[in-house]
Amino acid sequence: MAIQLTKFKAPLLAEFFIALTFIVLFIITLPKDDTKVPLIITPFSILAGRETKLNNVELFNKINNMACVKLVQENQLINANDLAYKTIQANPYDLKTLLSAGQVFMEVGNQPKGIELLYKALKLAPNNNYIKFYYGEGLLVSGDYLDSLKVLNNLYVRNLCLDPNLEIEIGRVYLFLKQYDEAYTHLEKAIAKYPNNAAINYLSAMCLAKIGSNEEALSDFVKNYKTYYVFPDTVLRFIKGNNGVKEDALKSLINNLEESPQDIQLRIETINFALYLENYSLALKLLGNQEIQKISEASFLYAITYAELNQKDIAIKYFNKGINQYLNTRPKWNLPCVSIFDNF
Repeated sequence: MAIQLTKFKAPLLAEFFIALTFIVLFIITLPKDDTKVPLIITPFSILAGRETKLNNVELFNKINNMACVKLVQENQLINANDLAYKTIQANPYDLKTLLSAGQVFMEVGNQPKGIELLYKALKLAPNNNYIKFYYGEGLLVSGDYLDSLKVLNNLYVRNLCLDPNLEIEIGRVYLFLKQYDEAYTHLEKAIAKYPNNAAINYLSAMCLAKIGSNEEALSDFVKNYKTYYVFPDTVLRFIKGNNGVKEDALKSLINNLEESPQDIQLRIETINFALYLENYSLALKLLGNQEIQKISEASFLYAITYAELNQKDIAIKYFNKGINQYLNTRPKWNLPCVSIFDNF
């Protein structure tokens, strides 16, 4: 006998959909969570359900394989931005799409849109520590230091305090909040696990200078610079093009720079290479360009150069100038610093 579906019309169907609506809109607040991100049962989380079950390595690989993220990696920022908009319009509830597009918008400088998408991703998977870390990083880059600290500290107290990524990011937040003792404590814990990570050592030296140990901080900074400097791709190409003769490669770089004097990145790379070859007079000459005086990297390179020339007072002056410039500039999107999967 056929079932008569017509008997289940208006009243019962109406009650069913009313009940379903209440279930959909039901909010379960996470206990002891300062991130203010509720666990919401919505059609969105149902649509994204399969993605939320990916482990961190799978999710990370999926994000980095997204076409818009690859364009950022190739420094095609305008194309990456355009593709991110198209991707999010086509798949507005897809977890990897939200995370990848959010990352792209953070990279290209559209922080409000980036944060919006990272927050949506976190609503879809509110218990995913990696996504919380992503979101906390986004808040840091957006300049929302206090909220970033809440999100990251929430992870820190949930048995993840040994993860060096959290130590680094919480250290960065405290640094920008000008709480240098706290920043130094966290960064030193990260260095204990990753002693050869140049970025962490640089941040730690900045904290040390702000705490008051200028000479020790400068010495650490210069030592780390000399230890961890690596040739960028541009310099490697010039070395290869000059049969491995580094001095000739430097001459070729200078010729190139003369043709493109406004290319700040090329100028910085040439200065670094000159310092590597201990050509300090050339480094100072190239640093005299007005276009780079406002960026912290130029001040740090001045500090390193004068330190190598044993002019410590001038070196410390430029070192402190570089730190202040760095702290007055929004932090860069920097995910991940080291292995993000140690404890996540």
